[in-house]
Amino acid sequence: MPYIGRLGDAGLAKEGTPGTAQTPIRFRRFIPPFNFSTDIAKLIGKGVSGNASEVQRTAQGKAQLKGGKIKSELDLLEVGDDLMAAYGVDTVTEMASFTVVTGTNDTIDWATFSFTLAAGTYKAGQTQADTGSLCQLLYTGMHSADSTVTGVTFTRSATGGTFAISFSGGTPSILWHTGTHTAKSIGPLLGFPVAADSTGANTYTGANVAAVYSHAFTRIQSASLPTYTWWQKTGLDYPQHVGCMLSKLEFAAKAGEFIEVDADWLGLKYDATGVTQTPVYSGLNPLKFNLCIPTVGNSVSTDYDDMKVTIDNSVKVEHAVGATIYGAKIYSEGIKVDVAMSLMVEDLTEWSKFIAGSNSSFSLAMTSTDLIKAGFPLSLTLSIPVLNYKAAPRTLPNGLIKIAFSGAAVNLAGTYEMLPTLVNGYGLPY
Repeated sequence: MPYIGRLGDAGLAKEGTPGTAQTPIRFRRFIPPFNFSTDIAKLIGKGVSGNASEVQRTAQGKAQLKGGKIKSELDLLEVGDDLMAAYGVDTVTEMASFTVVTGTNDTIDWATFSFTLAAGTYKAGQTQADTGSLCQLLYTGMHSADSTVTGVTFTRSATGGTFAISFSGGTPSILWHTGTHTAKSIGPLLGFPVAADSTGANTYTGANVAAVYSHAFTRIQSASLPTYTWWQKTGLDYPQHVGCMLSKLEFAAKAGEFIEVDADWLGLKYDATGVTQTPVYSGLNPLKFNLCIPTVGNSVSTDYDDMKVTIDNSVKVEHAVGATIYGAKIYSEGIKVDVAMSLMVEDLTEWSKFIAGSNSSFSLAMTSTDLIKAGFPLSLTLSIPVLNYKAAPRTLPNGLIKIAFSGAAVNLAGTYEMLPTLVNGYGLPY
């Protein structure tokens, strides 16, 4: 990785009540510097505001934590926190990723009977009531084989990632190892190895098996975006910055380099009291330029450079006079999304749109080399349904067309400025 030896450490956690500190649940490495500064407003009497020599009616006003700009290389586990901070709503949907193959992994041997499951690709689900899930498939398959069986539940933990088979009475055995269909057991798909049977208990829990989740981020319909506590390592301790709201988020891709994420934060207050932490960091590889593919209109292009996608939430801190120096309220004045890059095209349709000052759609697909499980890579897609061109060259050169592309996302009826979709193995909202 670049900047080795220079990377800083910071942790963050979403706050339930703005300004109430939380212990960090995720940590990241960032490219220094990352420093909040206290910006103190001056209160100047209206009667002397035009006379610089009159200082008697100048007093110290409220303060805000300003200039908290953190830069890091794009990591598809960390970026979910950034997107949640920028948008406020994360709708999580599990994707079908558990594949049952006829004659390969479609059978369970119970102590008294066996049953075979229908081939297909399923989501895991969390309970047997989840339509189209593997949990439901197991439940219905078992009852189809023996309708007299009762008191059995199939569940999967969204936090632990484990399947569990529970019995309301008795301790029936599941013969993953000694059953007559071990060679085509579904056990490994559920986290139960065929090296041993499950016996002697009323609940059997498998090992963690990855599921695939899609996170669709949409802008909260209020000024109250989530606030966060940032903990920044200073020496051995982590002092905290409290009541922080994300003001601006920028994705930057430059030819031949890693994709970078720049985030600007404002906060309510700073607590210099540091505590020790034991951070655990993401083990993913950061995304590189060649993993980042833009589409303008219907034209896919890898011939681009200096691309920036910026989400601006225009965050402000309320400076109402109060008992303390720090502000009492932090809020967003609205969202604005911009795109800028150097784009090389040979598509005359897109070129004509530039000349006409028209609009188009835009999407940016970033797909990792890291996999959630076989066939399912981590990915992030930024989709803009309507993008108005802001600038374009006026003359048509010969040969390849290089455009100084810039555009602003538009919120029209039935659309959003930009819809980010993150695919990973994390099954809870950020």
